[in-house]
Amino acid sequence: MFYGDMIDDDRPSLMLGFGFFTWFAPLPLWTRRFFRGGDYGMDRSQYGFSSSEEGLHLHWGKRSKMLWWPWGLEHIRTEYLGTDLNWHDDRSHPENTWSRQHPNPLHRYTGPVGPEKWSEVHPYRYMLQSGEVQEVEATITRRRAFHGRQWFGPIRFRRFLRSIMPKRVFDSIDVQFSGEVGERAGSWKGGCIGCSYDIKPEESPRSALMRMQRERRFR
Repeated sequence: MFYGDMIDDDRPSLMLGFGFFTWFAPLPLWTRRFFRGGDYGMDRSQYGFSSSEEGLHLHWGKRSKMLWWPWGLEHIRTEYLGTDLNWHDDRSHPENTWSRQHPNPLHRYTGPVGPEKWSEVHPYRYMLQSGEVQEVEATITRRRAFHGRQWFGPIRFRRFLRSIMPKRVFDSIDVQFSGEVGERAGSWKGGCIGCSYDIKPEESPRSALMRMQRERRFR
């Protein structure tokens, strides 16, 4: 890889990394010819590969390819709790018009339009490090996301496998505050006006909000 420019003596480097250790070795100046062609006389080309828990990332010049591990998790769908207290595909929400106009037929939603999201409003108190208490209203909605294994093969075959194999479900609340919350409220950077928080098994959305009020800190 090369992070320098063509007007000084910066050299491309060979980087070898494993675990917590990374080793860099400078390469000869003539190897800069492989990195020419971008803005300012060079680009951010890379050659080689990197591996992570998600997959194998291949680099060749300005091109790259991600090969996902089949045992890794992939998002399948997200559902929201409607005003009828039933779960609905997130793409069916009346505001998600993009899902019904998706250019790829494999990702286009053609089902019925769902109801509005179920919601509740609760008071929310947050104590700053100074001891000052911020009081706002928190509007909560509920959603759950399904994840399954990546698998190999065409997308239709992978969809079939994911439909019959066990899935991991992540249940959470989405929170919208009526005002800024946190240490940076009122500053140029601003405080938090919305977030999400996981719901534990057998826990109600309100109980999850109260637990977040006790545990979560907004910097």
